[in-house]
Amino acid sequence: MISSKQPSCGDSELLTMAEVARTLRLAVSTLRSWRLQGKFLTFRKIGGRVLVHRADLVRLIEGGAEGTRA
Repeated sequence: MISSKQPSCGDSELLTMAEVARTLRLAVSTLRSWRLQGKFLTFRKIGGRVLVHRADLVRLIEGGAEGTRA
Protein backbone atom coordinates (compact mmCIF):
# COMPACT_ATOMS: atom_id res chain seq x y z
CA MET A 1 0.00 0.00 0.00
CA ILE A 2 2.42 2.73 1.17
CA SER A 3 6.08 2.40 0.32
CA SER A 4 8.58 1.84 3.12
CA LYS A 5 10.77 4.54 1.54
CA GLN A 6 8.67 7.37 2.99
CA PRO A 7 10.29 10.39 4.60
CA SER A 8 10.19 10.23 8.36
CA CYS A 9 10.55 12.63 11.23
CA GLY A 10 11.73 10.80 14.33
CA ASP A 11 9.51 7.77 14.84
CA SER A 12 6.54 9.16 12.89
CA GLU A 13 6.05 8.21 9.26
CA LEU A 14 5.26 11.12 6.96
CA LEU A 15 2.80 10.81 4.07
CA THR A 16 2.59 12.87 0.91
CA MET A 17 -0.61 14.70 0.03
CA ALA A 18 -1.20 12.16 -2.77
CA GLU A 19 -1.08 9.32 -0.23
CA VAL A 20 -3.43 11.16 2.14
CA ALA A 21 -5.81 11.90 -0.75
CA ARG A 22 -5.80 8.26 -1.79
CA THR A 23 -6.52 7.15 1.79
CA LEU A 24 -9.38 9.63 2.24
CA ARG A 25 -10.62 9.13 -1.34
CA LEU A 26 -10.40 12.85 -2.05
CA ALA A 27 -8.72 14.89 -4.75
CA VAL A 28 -5.30 16.35 -3.91
CA SER A 29 -6.74 19.74 -4.93
CA THR A 30 -9.41 19.40 -2.22
CA LEU A 31 -6.75 18.72 0.41
CA ARG A 32 -4.69 21.66 -0.89
CA SER A 33 -7.71 23.95 -0.61
CA TRP A 34 -8.49 22.75 2.92
CA ARG A 35 -4.84 23.19 3.92
CA LEU A 36 -4.72 26.75 2.62
CA GLN A 37 -7.96 27.53 4.47
CA GLY A 38 -6.58 26.05 7.71
CA LYS A 39 -9.22 23.29 7.71
CA PHE A 40 -6.83 20.38 7.45
CA LEU A 41 -4.39 18.33 9.47
CA THR A 42 -1.13 19.57 10.89
CA PHE A 43 1.34 19.46 8.03
CA ARG A 44 5.06 19.92 7.49
CA LYS A 45 6.82 21.40 4.49
CA ILE A 46 10.11 19.63 3.88
CA GLY A 47 12.10 20.28 0.75
CA GLY A 48 9.10 21.93 -0.91
CA ARG A 49 6.87 18.92 -0.23
CA VAL A 50 3.81 19.06 1.99
CA LEU A 51 3.79 16.08 4.35
CA VAL A 52 1.42 14.81 7.03
CA HIS A 53 2.24 12.53 9.96
CA ARG A 54 0.49 9.17 9.63
CA ALA A 55 -0.61 9.42 13.29
CA ASP A 56 -2.40 12.73 12.54
CA LEU A 57 -4.23 11.10 9.63
CA VAL A 58 -5.28 8.17 11.83
CA ARG A 59 -6.59 10.63 14.46
CA LEU A 60 -8.57 12.46 11.78
CA ILE A 61 -10.11 9.23 10.51
CA GLU A 62 -10.89 7.89 13.97
CA GLY A 63 -12.10 11.02 15.67
CA GLY A 64 -12.45 13.93 13.28
CA ALA A 65 -9.46 15.86 14.68
CA GLU A 66 -9.46 19.60 14.06
CA GLY A 67 -6.67 20.80 11.76
CA THR A 68 -3.94 23.20 12.76
CA ARG A 69 -0.91 24.59 11.01
CA ALA A 70 2.59 23.82 12.19
